[in-house]
Amino acid sequence: MRVLFYGNSGNIGFRITQWLREVGIDAHLFISVGETNSRSLPEWENPELENNYPAWISVYKPPRFSPSILLFTSIKEFARGLFFFRKLHRLTRFKPTSKVLKQSKNFDIVLTTGTNVIEAMHFSKPVIYIPVGKDITQVPFLSGSFREELFSYLYRQRIKNISSIINSQKDIIWAARLLQVGNRITRLPGLFVDVYKTEKNINHDFFKEIKNKYKDYDFVFINTTRKNLVPDKVNYKGNDKLLKAYKKFVDTNKSKKVLMLSGIHGHNAERFKEMVKDLKLEQHIEYLEHLSLPFLHAYFSLPNAIVFDQFTYNKDNLNGTQRESLALGRITVSSTDPSTDSFREAYGEDCPMIHASTMEEIYQVMEKVISFSPDDLKRKEKEIRQWTIKNLHWENRIQEIIRLMKDTVNRCEG
Repeated sequence: MRVLFYGNSGNIGFRITQWLREVGIDAHLFISVGETNSRSLPEWENPELENNYPAWISVYKPPRFSPSILLFTSIKEFARGLFFFRKLHRLTRFKPTSKVLKQSKNFDIVLTTGTNVIEAMHFSKPVIYIPVGKDITQVPFLSGSFREELFSYLYRQRIKNISSIINSQKDIIWAARLLQVGNRITRLPGLFVDVYKTEKNINHDFFKEIKNKYKDYDFVFINTTRKNLVPDKVNYKGNDKLLKAYKKFVDTNKSKKVLMLSGIHGHNAERFKEMVKDLKLEQHIEYLEHLSLPFLHAYFSLPNAIVFDQFTYNKDNLNGTQRESLALGRITVSSTDPSTDSFREAYGEDCPMIHASTMEEIYQVMEKVISFSPDDLKRKEKEIRQWTIKNLHWENRIQEIIRLMKDTVNRCEG
């Protein structure tokens, strides 16, 4: 079987293509030459790949009126394209370039993610879609401008022809049903983790440096989640609840030496800093830049670290932060509820994720974890890694995706 993964949102394409190749599948990844999000480039995970892609990664030139250009750049850029009259047909077609279309005929099936799904629907092959979030929960319903209206209309029309969708996340399943493709969903995580490579790719020199820096703290609370603080928006992350819980914790545990390391990116990063000042927490928080994975994983490897992720509504899935934190054996706290039927169906029983949603619940978890001794943390690290290897490590799950690909090809050919 020859597999084409078209697009690389969040390095999903890179990871899955790499795993498929390791089990003998002839898989290839196509990345847009115009990709500007550093987190969607292979070198984000492996810096050695910068300007040094293997032969199975191809860089393609997107069409002038590609979805990403239409949706995310300025009206000026959009208007400039209108003068290229010979390419106006792409306003309604949004198809890959003729060169990419020709190359796609050499493959048996196409996988894609993100808004690349609109272009991918032009391939004359079965298409399996791995949505990541707003690409299916928000984009198909946008109407704030002509660009959004046009794109969302085309999305709603094209998605009806999708062959299969991989996901187990509640809001994504809900959106798929609204788009009349709920019956195409296979409830798999889709996004696994390489436990051993995650450990191997840690920047070990940096890890030694920060381990020495934070060794005198009883605990280090880590929150690298985007600082999106508006509860009415779908991208809300609940950092405000975490901050208030931390304030209560600091006030009631003055004998404990605890520090919070907080990422400072997101839509409301400055407002988050103001909250820190208002709560008089400046001496109890250090800010982290947006880190590439080898450095992020170094922080997650600190033996006294507890990872606090997002605290929004339950999505019944494990996001990237949670998967990687669990892979490194860290106690991880989030509003994701591992006890639900849909979560257990996708990920298995007894996930060690700690569920908390309200400010008081987060505070109670903080009180609980500080009772753990260093020996307790070592024991829990081993237990968490064992669960992650069994239920999330790619080698133990990739055959489920391969079976789905074979079934999809057979169904579409029949």
